Amino acid sequence: MAHSAIHMLIRTLNLYQFYVIHMNNAFDPSLQQLPACRNCQNLLMSDSSDTGFRCGLVYFSQPPRERKPIQYRNYPEVGVESICPEWRLKP
Repeated sequence: MAHSAIHMLIRTLNLYQFYVIHMNNAFDPSLQQLPACRNCQNLLMSDSSDTGFRCGLVYFSQPPRERKPIQYRNYPEVGVESICPEWRLKP
């Protein structure tokens, strides 16, 4: 049990370090107009992915009243520099 708790603590600290180091660069205002997942309206932040991000296109494609949240692991992982044909700039 202790090994599992230590593993979770290390994962949490690694994710926190990722956010502190990379999020400042990922959301740099000078990069906001470049097409990439970092500024896509479908981006979901996720602590359950290695990159810290998932694509919420399936979720956001549904009308608001029909949206049903599912576990984040069901959304594909993406990186802040990733891009796809469905990219839409955040409003």
